[in-house]
Amino acid sequence: MNNLGKNIHYYRNKKGLTSEQLGRLLSVSSDLILLWEKGERLPSEEMLDKMATIFGIETDALKQENAKEKVTQIRVYKPRGKLIGVCARCGKSIYANDKYGIGSVRKTTGHRQEQIQYHYDPSENEGYDYFCEDCCQEIVSLNQLHHEEKYHKMERRLSKARIGGVIASIVGLGSGLLIAFLLYFLTTDPRIAYVCAAASLVLGYYAFSLVYTLIIRSDWIAKTIYGFAKMGYKSFPRHVSERDAQGVLKNFFIAFLFYIATYLAVSIVLAVLTVILGMISMFSWPSAKLKHLRKMEEMEAQLYGQKAQ
Repeated sequence: MNNLGKNIHYYRNKKGLTSEQLGRLLSVSSDLILLWEKGERLPSEEMLDKMATIFGIETDALKQENAKEKVTQIRVYKPRGKLIGVCARCGKSIYANDKYGIGSVRKTTGHRQEQIQYHYDPSENEGYDYFCEDCCQEIVSLNQLHHEEKYHKMERRLSKARIGGVIASIVGLGSGLLIAFLLYFLTTDPRIAYVCAAASLVLGYYAFSLVYTLIIRSDWIAKTIYGFAKMGYKSFPRHVSERDAQGVLKNFFIAFLFYIATYLAVSIVLAVLTVILGMISMFSWPSAKLKHLRKMEEMEAQLYGQKAQ
């Protein structure tokens, strides 16, 4: 066992880590750790830097002789209790006498990439993963920033819904009045133009309620329309192409016809669905607005509560 292997072995035991625990922190096998300690293999400089960070020492200390004498000169032992685990975020060892939190690590897939999310709530302190004190504070701060960004996003969405609804109502009303104006001069019966002018008021209100509901995205109408569009334009063609075991869609002409027919059929159904749900939105958009405002009030109360703590 050379000096490097002896130092790795000594600092690992001093840190209270087994070879399996150190291997998980370094993303290597425990057998490779033992080979390093025996001197049969040499770790890379990157691995030396990672081990030094885990042990809380300088990288050069791993390469020097008489590691025990050097450690007793620069470190003072403080009883920290039994090792209960390692921080799921930074890999730091957590002992019974340390300040730590309990939360969970969740893996999510977004845009075909796996993302890791750390969840920790000091009021609940429940889960299966440990977090050190520093990581707990950082996770709480990041969660607060996330809630603030989400709150401001909802504010902007509400403002856009108002502006978009007003513009849509002006376009709908203007289109109806223009048609009524043309009918007044093109038809012999002016009552048709009067009816069209009255209907333009309904058209303007219809356009306002539909656009407002689609932008604010707080009720089932918007979720249904967006969900069907995503399913029809994206999920369904991809699912069919993945299930194409015989490779029929590899033919350019067949694939072109398939996508054209699919998008055309989805567009027709989506247009009919939007018209029908738009009529319902004429009565439901106030409740969608109240639901959105209620969510904003809850988030605002939560943000002020976190800042007060």
